[in-house]
Amino acid sequence: MALIDLATWKELCAREITPLYNWQPCRCGNKVRLMHPVVTEQALDALRRKRGQIEARERERERKRLQALKKQIVEAGGHSRLADSAEYVSRLDAWLNENCTGNRTPVRVREAMEAIEQGF
Repeated sequence: MALIDLATWKELCAREITPLYNWQPCRCGNKVRLMHPVVTEQALDALRRKRGQIEARERERERKRLQALKKQIVEAGGHSRLADSAEYVSRLDAWLNENCTGNRTPVRVREAMEAIEQGF
């Protein structure tokens, strides 16, 4: 894997500080692999950043979806006070997420508003 011949590898491994210096065996399932604390920390840090980016994108999608829903409430015949109510918009969004698989057309939003009014 190091793309060097065996003699060169043996020579490098004979040094005081070898190519595998500070690498330690660790168990991964049924296999034993090598790990290095610095490499592990870098990988964990990259994973944390990636998760943070995913969460930030999800929060932004939700913000945009709720903002669009406020406009859709008014387009569907709802009062602007309903659109300004964060609690109502949140309940409507939850109902649509559970019951509406397609696009959120004004007709679907109106159906959701009627379902909420009826207590569903």
